[in-house]
Amino acid sequence: MGCNNHHVDEATLEKAFIVAWNVLVENKEYFIEKWKRVSLEDDLLLRYQVNRFLNDIDEVGTIERMDIGFMLETLDHIKIFEKGVVRVFFLEGTQIECKNE
Repeated sequence: MGCNNHHVDEATLEKAFIVAWNVLVENKEYFIEKWKRVSLEDDLLLRYQVNRFLNDIDEVGTIERMDIGFMLETLDHIKIFEKGVVRVFFLEGTQIECKNE
């Protein structure tokens, strides 16, 4: 029995966030329908986060570099899995899976 420590550097996490955000922007029509349904729910915090995402998708658009402030406003967490799989979780509930190469 043992513990395997798989180190993931900061640049990998930043790249995963950038790629995941850009996937949201590039597929916004799909996600907007989902977010509009969610924005009708009773959870006020979730509605706020969804409305903010709807605004950010149009205002911010795709990104090329990391903006820590923006990341803190939108990112919930990132999970690292075996074989280079990274899953980015945004505050409004969307998950985007990336492959670290």
